Amino acid sequence: MSTSKKRQERLNEILQILKEKDGKARFGFVYGRLAITYDLTKKTLWDYLDALKAAGKIDYDQIYITGQENEVNIKLLEAERQEKKEE
Repeated sequence: MSTSKKRQERLNEILQILKEKDGKARFGFVYGRLAITYDLTKKTLWDYLDALKAAGKIDYDQIYITGQENEVNIKLLEAERQEKKEE
């Protein structure tokens, strides 16, 4: 499987996790779900989250204290939440 296809699947899985959690979850929860399945690092997950934020699909709180990333709230933006309701 190509790297870009794997990346897209993981981005979609992040969105699916958020949809299952009513549009919001903490970084630690999302990381826990994906790290077990894909053995990815926190840096890789941040790269995925940055891509989803740039695409206008999610938003998340800024980290003010180093080491507190597990407490960061990630939330679906309204357009993504509407898509879930229509399904």
